[in-house]
Amino acid sequence: MKIKLKPIENQVRINHDELRVISENRRSNRVGDYPISLAKEEPQYLLGMPVYQGLPFMGRSPMIIPIGQHHLAIKILKEIPTKKVMLKRMISEYRAVVNALLRMGIDFKIMNLMDGEKKVRRWLLKKGCEGVEFPIEKPTQWHVFPRDMFVYLKEIRTILVHSRLFKFRKDRSSVCEIIHTELAEGGKILFSGNHLITCCHPEAIHRREGNKVLNELKEKGMKITLIPNAIFFVLSREMKGKPISTYYESHTDRSASLLRGRDGKYYLILDPYYRTGPLTAPLTVQKSIDLVRKICEKNDIEVLVPTSLSVPYGTSTVQFQNDKIILTGGEKDILSTLTGIVGRRDLYVTEIPLSAYPVFSGAGLHCLIAERPIPLI
Repeated sequence: MKIKLKPIENQVRINHDELRVISENRRSNRVGDYPISLAKEEPQYLLGMPVYQGLPFMGRSPMIIPIGQHHLAIKILKEIPTKKVMLKRMISEYRAVVNALLRMGIDFKIMNLMDGEKKVRRWLLKKGCEGVEFPIEKPTQWHVFPRDMFVYLKEIRTILVHSRLFKFRKDRSSVCEIIHTELAEGGKILFSGNHLITCCHPEAIHRREGNKVLNELKEKGMKITLIPNAIFFVLSREMKGKPISTYYESHTDRSASLLRGRDGKYYLILDPYYRTGPLTAPLTVQKSIDLVRKICEKNDIEVLVPTSLSVPYGTSTVQFQNDKIILTGGEKDILSTLTGIVGRRDLYVTEIPLSAYPVFSGAGLHCLIAERPIPLI
């Protein structure tokens, strides 16, 4: 589940300097019926569009949080009492992500940069950032969270794409297999190398028939690991974060990250408050973690659990092809855990914690950053 953003109604005005940047840098190819700039010489990664006015502060739309992280969400809600403060915090967090990516030397472009918030857009242009156009009638959550548009499994030359966003021409290239599937909503998948982790209902863990797409990916050489859904709270904005229901969360990246260590082995970094099991009687944290650990060990994935969590969705990290990892600031225990498997040199921490994004938009770092699917055309 992801909180949907309301479309931006007002027309965005672009000044002379920005128009010049567009005219010098804009290129586009065709992806099905939608043009998108994905030429081979362009960057390897995409960063979500900076848009904030559509995000709800109050109202009926819910907030979501792992049940064990509820106390973290309440703390953030107390720190951010108004929409003005929320918007200011989210802009600061976005800038912190950009600064970290620039320090890392990551090659990236920003989805629909010229439709983003004006002050942030100008700041990005001064930083030398460029945009990539993905035309849809109005800015939506897909622009803000590109991770959920497609999943590029380079190891097996396969791209999973969202059927609501893409149509295919009959004469399209066959250099890479393209599959329409709900698993293209990339928050549902953690992958690294030939390993892929996704989640399912706790009672479906031991069923043999499996998902048709997952079976196809397995035949292509992917090692598939199914872990049980984490249990989340649905929180009321109007009642200042009071839980109103529980549900099984399908976006694994809100609770974990899959990383490759210096030793070539794979590690699942799991929320230390992770809980699964029946909604009416969840397993304890220890039993929940032990269950995931037992499942992952069968596919040679070691589960590492930080001793604590300071930031909601703190385990949401991104590891790039050069092995560098970006993680939220404010997480000493996660930093220590990751240092043990990849070394401190490859870890880059955002200047400030990403705390407003998880609470108010249900998104972590993994939602904002996506791999560029080069052979999508």
